[in-house]
Amino acid sequence: MRVRDLMNPDVITCPPSTGIAEVARTMKVRNIGMIPVIEGDRLLGVVTDRDITTRCVASGNIDRPVAEVLHGEAVCVSPDATVEEAARAMVEYKIRRLCVTQDGRILGILSLDDLPRAGQPELVAEVLRQILPDRG
Repeated sequence: MRVRDLMNPDVITCPPSTGIAEVARTMKVRNIGMIPVIEGDRLLGVVTDRDITTRCVASGNIDRPVAEVLHGEAVCVSPDATVEEAARAMVEYKIRRLCVTQDGRILGILSLDDLPRAGQPELVAEVLRQILPDRG
């Protein structure tokens, strides 16, 4: 199965000038944990709910634009990548969400929650084992 078969094409994005509080509200309302930051058609990076918590809320500084806290190196996969390739990227970078891009444009998001639809429970279990912190 290919990433294009599982990805969510309904991508919520924001420009780099968007305020942190607005991004956090959007994440809450849309029930999402990552927002790609774009300028024109170009993906600049992503901001996650964890970025907001650890880089803004913890320091008491949410009055700044998302450009100041985004990850400039978004982990991306092609829509033609296999589910196994996407799972390897999640494990390698210990992340739950990937940007799906083609020719530098964002086409969708593939999250850990999408993987079970691939019908490979052992793959999902292995990704979970590898990326979730050991709570033992």
